[in-house]
Amino acid sequence: MFFIPSGFSFHDKEISLILKFFLRQSATFPASFHLMIKPLTMKRITFLLLLPAFFLTSCSDDDQEDSGPVRIFPEVSTTWKLVNVSGSIAGVSHDFAPGTITWTLNVNETVTVVNNNTNEDVEDFFGSGTYEFSLEPFEYTPAPCDRNLVIDSSELGCAEFTENGLVLTQAMADGYVLTFVK
Repeated sequence: MFFIPSGFSFHDKEISLILKFFLRQSATFPASFHLMIKPLTMKRITFLLLLPAFFLTSCSDDDQEDSGPVRIFPEVSTTWKLVNVSGSIAGVSHDFAPGTITWTLNVNETVTVVNNNTNEDVEDFFGSGTYEFSLEPFEYTPAPCDRNLVIDSSELGCAEFTENGLVLTQAMADGYVLTFVK
């Protein structure tokens, strides 16, 4: 029996020399011990050769760069009536009569806003006018949806089309929720 201090390490060549020394010196040391060491060394070599393969493979195709804004809707100009703005840190909730504020998403990648709201104290986002819009990739991780609706450089968040309406939500930033009806 021999003692090796903790934290002390040997390389394979040194281990081999030590084992040869003890094999010659001790009749009680198993003669087949060197056969047990060889498969362990081969397993380690195989593992070390296969290890780089795990780092070079990928589960998904993340090499493609995002192409930027996506132009996917609308196919026809669609008019939406803003009926509620809620949320934000202040917890606001403002209702509008249908038709007071309308947004028309045009096929030429613009939105025409007609804003007849006269109350300056409530958030209604855009004054009357025509603005550019696009759907862009989210910069936040994890993203609540695939694309972010951007109108005139204002990020409005996820666009969810329902059976008879549209909901824009800025949930990722504790922002507003805009509810529209047709």
